[in-house]
Amino acid sequence: VELKSWDVFIDNSSALRKFLYLGVVEFLIGLYEEGRISIGKMAEALGKSIYDVQRILLRHNIKIKHDEDILSESANTAKTIF
Repeated sequence: VELKSWDVFIDNSSALRKFLYLGVVEFLIGLYEEGRISIGKMAEALGKSIYDVQRILLRHNIKIKHDEDILSESANTAKTIF
């Protein structure tokens, strides 16, 4: 990967690290949207605080699930299982 533009000059390894990080963020956002991971787990995987992850989600226009949402989803899941 070689990035050379008028505004950005970045070495190959830095560009690759950035692309990998962005890919991981997108992957984790997908898992969060599916309800497969929590904000805490996402923060742990990214080495960020929960507040940083909330900002990332808001920048991607992802609704942050609150306790009521999580409890409602859990209740619905329990009803389908039992």
